[in-house]
Amino acid sequence: MKVCIPKYNDMISENFDKASEFVLFYIRDNQIAGKLTFKDESEECRPATDVVRERGVTHLITYDIDDDSLNTLLGNGMMVYKGVEGDVDLALEKLLNGKLICEWPIR
Repeated sequence: MKVCIPKYNDMISENFDKASEFVLFYIRDNQIAGKLTFKDESEECRPATDVVRERGVTHLITYDIDDDSLNTLLGNGMMVYKGVEGDVDLALEKLLNGKLICEWPIR
């Protein structure tokens, strides 16, 4: 499982579509197997959906996401948790413990 969270400092970014930095967690056997913080370093301004899809993300935890981006990610089979705010590491911990409380998980 690859879990991506848009971030600003160590907090979940307010808007997925405007995020410039992301953290990607590699999960194996319900444990963190790796962690990568990245930015879209391309010369062109690309949609955030392209940035995360190219990395093979399976789960997205975000606070806000526009409808077009949401539909694009859902159409690609990504699990999207919308309405989650706060600390990035805490949100991931809640997901792994089955205690992530958010507006709704969508698939």
